[in-house]
Amino acid sequence: MMVSVTRWHLAMAAVILAGVVAGLEAEPADPSVPKPPLSSPEQGLRSLRVVDGFRVELVACEPHVVDPVAMAWDADGQLFVVEMGGYPNGPPAGRVKRLEDRDGDGRIDHSVVFADGLAFPTGLFPWRGGWLVTAAPDIFYFKDTDGDGKADIRRVLYTGFGTGNQQHRVNGLIWGMDGWIYGANGDSGGGIRIPDQPNRPKVNINGRDFRIRPDERAIEPVTGHSQFGIAFDAWNQRYLCDNRVHIRIPLLFEWYLKRNPYLAVRTVEERIAEYGPVGARVYPISPPQERFNDYDNVNHFTSACGIHVYEGGRFPSPYAGSAYVCEPVHNLVHRCTLHRKGVSLVARRGEKGSEFLASTDPWFRPVFLATGPDGAMYLADYYRVVIEHPRWIPLNVQKRLDLRAGSDRGRIYRIVPSGTSLKPMPSLRQKTSAELVKSLGNDNAWVRDTAQRLLVERRDRSVIPLLEAQARQADDAQARARSLWTLHLLGGLKEDLLAAALADRNPRVREQALRLADFYVASSKMVADAVVPRAKDPDIRVRYQAAFTLGGVGSEEALAALVRLAATESASYWFRMAILSSIGDRVPQFIAAITDQQGGFLGDAPLSGKDDGRLRFVRALAAVVAARGKRSESQALVSNLASLPDRRWALAAMAGLSGSSWTDQARQRIRPYLKRLLDQSKATAVAEDQPLAERLGAIACLAWDDFEAAAPVFERLLESNQRPEIQKAAARALARRREPEALTMLLEGWRQHSPTIRRMILDAALHQRDRWPILLHALESGQIKPSEIALAQRDQLLRQLDETDRKRVQRLFASTNGDRQQVIARYRDVLDLPRDPLRGEQVFLKNCASCHRLAGQGVAVGPSLSDVRTRPEASILEDILDPNRALAPGYVVYVVETQSGRIVSGVLAAETATSVTLRRADGVEDVILRKDIAAMQSTGQSLMPVGVENTLSRQDLADLLGYLKRGAR
Repeated sequence: MMVSVTRWHLAMAAVILAGVVAGLEAEPADPSVPKPPLSSPEQGLRSLRVVDGFRVELVACEPHVVDPVAMAWDADGQLFVVEMGGYPNGPPAGRVKRLEDRDGDGRIDHSVVFADGLAFPTGLFPWRGGWLVTAAPDIFYFKDTDGDGKADIRRVLYTGFGTGNQQHRVNGLIWGMDGWIYGANGDSGGGIRIPDQPNRPKVNINGRDFRIRPDERAIEPVTGHSQFGIAFDAWNQRYLCDNRVHIRIPLLFEWYLKRNPYLAVRTVEERIAEYGPVGARVYPISPPQERFNDYDNVNHFTSACGIHVYEGGRFPSPYAGSAYVCEPVHNLVHRCTLHRKGVSLVARRGEKGSEFLASTDPWFRPVFLATGPDGAMYLADYYRVVIEHPRWIPLNVQKRLDLRAGSDRGRIYRIVPSGTSLKPMPSLRQKTSAELVKSLGNDNAWVRDTAQRLLVERRDRSVIPLLEAQARQADDAQARARSLWTLHLLGGLKEDLLAAALADRNPRVREQALRLADFYVASSKMVADAVVPRAKDPDIRVRYQAAFTLGGVGSEEALAALVRLAATESASYWFRMAILSSIGDRVPQFIAAITDQQGGFLGDAPLSGKDDGRLRFVRALAAVVAARGKRSESQALVSNLASLPDRRWALAAMAGLSGSSWTDQARQRIRPYLKRLLDQSKATAVAEDQPLAERLGAIACLAWDDFEAAAPVFERLLESNQRPEIQKAAARALARRREPEALTMLLEGWRQHSPTIRRMILDAALHQRDRWPILLHALESGQIKPSEIALAQRDQLLRQLDETDRKRVQRLFASTNGDRQQVIARYRDVLDLPRDPLRGEQVFLKNCASCHRLAGQGVAVGPSLSDVRTRPEASILEDILDPNRALAPGYVVYVVETQSGRIVSGVLAAETATSVTLRRADGVEDVILRKDIAAMQSTGQSLMPVGVENTLSRQDLADLLGYLKRGAR
């Protein structure tokens, strides 16, 4: 059972904000209902507290700016802002405005509506003298050609982005050093098409962000996705955020992964905050906001958005290069410092026990940050009292709120170091191309990006000699790297210059040169030869990029370099995936190279234990081999490793091969190479004097043995006197068997199995159509009691069966779900019952903990419950009884049927060009290659089943509410 708590951005709070909830049961006109104070712009400025050494200045406010959610500057340094008018339930009233400071005092005194009539716009980006504007389902191009300040060109360049909740829409356009404009998915996905090119296929961006090149009408999905806002640092590392996870980075990339359609990828991004990767602690200074039942503020990230890495050239260390994240629910801006850690990064809290910037004003809603042409950091304040979307507010509460309070307000602030003076906004539009080349090394990221963008837009090849000279001779590493990329984008990058850059004195330039080499290695031997030595680079990030780029080099030296990386770096999941993405069709050669006993992979160092990175690599390689389905490759891998004295190599290969949907015929072909290993495994599996790790490895190997030969061993291993780890391993190995007898054996011991093993057995039964009759017979015969099937698995079974069998099962479950609103009305009295939180904890552990984690117990499959304590109990009860009432995109159940007939369901945890990952109860993940998918569809429903009232009594529900409120403390 799951409480349907949502994902948020742009201030998707768990509660009604700013002190308006305390009087929810009073009539709106009741004078006892507290009215939150509305601050003037000057009062709002005085409410802000920033760290010592900085000051905040008011740049713009109402009436010149209202409801700002994003801003950017054109090449003249002119500020434009997107206003999301109409939010949350008004008619489309979004606008793009040009803001002007005519008297030069640093404060906006004039504004012009550049474009209006937009449906909840979320972002903008300057392009070819006009503006790209994100307003789902479209990305528009607006341009003023007659000089009146208003757009007279209005074109849809891309369409098909998901609409839905305004807080989950496409946004965040930002320039990348590689010449692409990147955008955030916003959780809505879509099939994107080009309106004026109707014959082009749609581009699916579900579960991923995207990037565009409007000149070419190009659009591509990119791995990882952000809810609101994207950031780049100086070296083109992309940063993402969502409401609960304030900083993440992608480390695997779409364009590399799709080279190997047989590589199943578990995750492509990493949460890098070491002080709480989910819902980290924050330190607001605004007054405690009264809530229903008067619960305290949880003081953790619930609305992280607008992530930004400051690279403006004016902030001192350590503020320069830090990441800044808006947290509008708590009226603050958080800072974290960034530090290298292997191929990844670590984010550490910038301020201890406080925040970079916070406000005492509960209406202050920071949602967006940007570095300006003057090097200052600018902040957009949405300035609302209620910013939660009505979708998440109970109807009876909505009637008593002014959901649009503050919709005529909005502020933009500027943050600068103390003691500095106002700087003029530079204009780059009038600069010559030669002057723009010099600006590529500017210490302000806005100047660097704008100069590069203008050079690309102008296509002025006369500057190629200047770019070449700067790429070779500039003292500044940024100038060298940007010059290389700009040369490439202008079609003027020469192979000798790129080969030289691959040996640049700065590792970050070498890393960028490797990314550029992707485009040249197939046609230039000089570049290809220069790439290979980078596999031994002293910098780990350079070696990591080499693991990707070597995939485009077809030489024997490149293959040997990949083998060396597998031997030295395979303890890292990221390196393993990078190397395997690069193997491509060279799997037979790679198998021969790593299994050569004279080579470096097997023999350079003895295995350090079961978690030796090389064993993990063998397992991952074996999974690729299994997915390819070529008999010669699997036989080569198995026979070569089975001949080694240390059987852990062969066991690792078996573990990788066993995870696939192998046919019985395929297993029969492999068994002759495993006879010695299988005989040893049967003896080791039951030998209680053997180390546990050895026994577990042997049990996994038995999944390959002839069933009749292995059955007696499995029967012993499933006995109740065996260690739990042994029983689980045996059940897992049996669940992989296709023979009906395997499931029958598992069900025979149902009465003695633990809840964990029972869930494994039911999963095995649910995942294969030909097993459903066996499961139904066990239910109807009483071998399994209907009450022993978890709610989530019961719901999954009912969804999968045909109508006849569904009716059979429904009779067993005696399910009478009924209309959800009627059910909710019938169970309102639960709110008046006494509570026993201790008993409620047991209800939670039995029914909810397989999908939710609270107070250190359970598994985080569904949404976090850490905010549930601050939510009205009536709303929580509605979510329990009607889990599909307000279903967030990230928690919709998908069902995948594979080509082999396996059926898997769960929430979509990850999606790449080559695979999808479904997460189900207990946190179990299934990674399915796209090539193996026969059908995939959304159920449109939550993983949490409907009808929990048929399992839980009224008192159970009351006690559960008591525990949820207490356990979230």
